[in-house]
Amino acid sequence: MQQPCLFPLLRAELVRILNGYIRMAELLENVDQYVIPAQLSNHAGIAGALALAEQAFFEQQQNQLLTYVRSSIAVLPCISANFTGVTGPYDSSSGQKCAEDFE
Repeated sequence: MQQPCLFPLLRAELVRILNGYIRMAELLENVDQYVIPAQLSNHAGIAGALALAEQAFFEQQQNQLLTYVRSSIAVLPCISANFTGVTGPYDSSSGQKCAEDFE
């Protein structure tokens, strides 16, 4: 906000609107420290948008990794069955198709 003179008015209005509904010492006694200008000034909006974009990117990467891991785990019974001497395209214990059948 580029109008620092509005902060005292905002603080007074906040206390008036709350009308004692919230009784926190931080708010009632130190409202000047509770309602403050953004530390990033005019860059707060773009910084927030970039932080949200970064979070969405990492969540997407994590979801892709989980999908890969889950698909890899699905074929593990077949692979382990083949290494223990079971022959044929099916895992004899579960009846699942083995990895080579999915290619």
